[in-house]
Amino acid sequence: MLNLLPKTEFELSFWGRFLKWSLTTGRYIIILVELAVIIAFISRFKLDHDLSDLGDSIAGKQALLEASSNTEKTLRLTQTRLIEAEQKIKNQSSTALILEKINSFMTNFAYADNLLTLTGIVTSESDLGLIMEQLNKDKIYKSVSLTSVSTEPNNNLKFIIKIWL
Repeated sequence: MLNLLPKTEFELSFWGRFLKWSLTTGRYIIILVELAVIIAFISRFKLDHDLSDLGDSIAGKQALLEASSNTEKTLRLTQTRLIEAEQKIKNQSSTALILEKINSFMTNFAYADNLLTLTGIVTSESDLGLIMEQLNKDKIYKSVSLTSVSTEPNNNLKFIIKIWL
């Protein structure tokens, strides 16, 4: 563009040039601010839509979790019962082994008036200690007492255990 009009003294001064620059640059600044406002306005709709979708998704997942909570409770209860059953089976198998071992040591067995008297022979003190430990460990007896221990001629130990039921 060609400007044939002579420049005035104001246009050549500092304030004139500053005013011309601010008007030219000000237009661009206003346009950029308006674009930012329009983008923010449009993005608000998108963000509201995303928030609504997330709320629906959370509500759906929450309903699914609430619906499966009974199943989870049942599974946890079943798992607890299985653990308890496994422990009881282990205890029973160890008790059965101990009873077999005790039976191999027993020479006499007597029961009268809730008193069980066991007489037996073991080869070492550790075997006798194991028998006593296992009998004391089981809480179904009122009392377990080792009443007599004597040494046999072949270095075996003869014992008498009384168990009150």
